[in-house]
Amino acid sequence: MFMMIGCAQDNQEPLLKANARKDALAAVNRGEIFLYGAQGPSLFLPGIPRKDYKEYIGKFEIRMIEGTSDAYFGKDFGREQVRRHLLAVEYAEIFNLTILEHVKKNRSGNKAKKPTKK
Repeated sequence: MFMMIGCAQDNQEPLLKANARKDALAAVNRGEIFLYGAQGPSLFLPGIPRKDYKEYIGKFEIRMIEGTSDAYFGKDFGREQVRRHLLAVEYAEIFNLTILEHVKKNRSGNKAKKPTKK
């Protein structure tokens, strides 16, 4: 399952100022085991070797971070957009590694929780 999360230009600041490790542990405490993905020519799971993707796709919900595309458009594109992209990918890497660390320590209960509709 793939889902987009708010990280577009106007909504990026909360994610960029967040503590990825703390957020991952809070998600675990809520029973939400998921990974963040970044957009590009294909799925990119920051912090996870591409050879291991099959192990995690289908097992975990993947939440795509909006605004992390490798394609940039618009006359106002610049360093700030690149900075935000890199920070979002770094956040996702730390978050994903923290989740996987937890799952490896606690082999039971690592099935992704279905998101609730709001």
